[in-house]
Amino acid sequence: MTTHSDTQSIDPCGRIAVLHIVDSLDFGGTQTILKSLFEAQTDNRHIFLLALRETARTVSIDHPNVKIFPSPSRFSLWPILSILKLAKAHQIGILHCHLFRSEVFGYLAALILWTKSIKLVLHEHGSAIAVESGSRLERFAYCCFQILAAPRVDLHIAISQFVQQSLMALTFQRMRKSVVLYNPVRNIGYHEQILPENNAQLKESWGIPPGRFVLGIASRIVRRKGWRDFLDAASILADEFPLYFLVAGDGPEFACMQSEIVTKNLSELGRVLGYVENLADFYSVLDCFVMPSLWEPAGLSHLEAQYFAVPVVACNIPGLNETVQDQTNCLLCRPNDPQDMAAKIRLLITRHDLGDRIGRAGQENARRFSIESYIQQLATLYSS
Repeated sequence: MTTHSDTQSIDPCGRIAVLHIVDSLDFGGTQTILKSLFEAQTDNRHIFLLALRETARTVSIDHPNVKIFPSPSRFSLWPILSILKLAKAHQIGILHCHLFRSEVFGYLAALILWTKSIKLVLHEHGSAIAVESGSRLERFAYCCFQILAAPRVDLHIAISQFVQQSLMALTFQRMRKSVVLYNPVRNIGYHEQILPENNAQLKESWGIPPGRFVLGIASRIVRRKGWRDFLDAASILADEFPLYFLVAGDGPEFACMQSEIVTKNLSELGRVLGYVENLADFYSVLDCFVMPSLWEPAGLSHLEAQYFAVPVVACNIPGLNETVQDQTNCLLCRPNDPQDMAAKIRLLITRHDLGDRIGRAGQENARRFSIESYIQQLATLYSS
């Protein structure tokens, strides 16, 4: 049913004005998705993004309707005024909230704007499973909030069935409506074919010795991403094959990883790159991408690697295994098992036909998660 106040939030073309809210634009998976979403719609003047605080690092998003509240504080309540002003100025019809703090602010704003029939969408990126900080107090607060807010939320979007099921259990089935919307693969400069000579030049520019089988991971450097298992698997294989590894990413355990590499005598066999802006070149030099996560709400890097036709070895865990199929477009290994991980990588090293088949099938799989498809699915959810 469409009320009079709803129609004020829809432009003549039928598009609903949507305000996305996120805690910050610091580097992270959620911010990457928002960057893809907005930069794929630079001509859409009916979508807005508000980050609730400033951070030292900021993901740059090329869209005129992106704003950052000018305060670094996580505890300031003043950003709610910005939400209310944007909602009034642009006749916002939907508040689409990403991450816990943003959900709280969106909920409070929706209560204040209740008479305007504004719709509230909470987009669950993984906190229903565990909060990234590991804080018990934050986890308790998150659980209490979800139970309290569930009756007022018009739509819960979960990034996987695993997240959706966790959220349903957490709220005691109190949600009005929930759907699964898998993360999109961003457009990061895919080249249909990279000539062998160009690939050799790329590898040389990355400092990769010739003739090496190149393994790679791309993630935040935290324990749950399984980087220790990756290094253990690389150490096992280094005794059998000439290989080289690359690690793209940053995080609180960055220094710890570097120390572990020295301890395992792997310094000559790979590099830790830190944050990598040009991921197109990174994926292009890989012979195998590894997703060693111990737990994952959904995952995205494995799909990005598949987009470049790179064979993927990933841990067989809930969330992650929803978007790939073992032996068809990916090789799944047991989590927290470097020996099994090494065995799957060994198959790709010794069987070139398997690697080619897995790579081609993976590329077809990744195309199912295009940003264009993601935008269309969002539009359908909004209009419903």
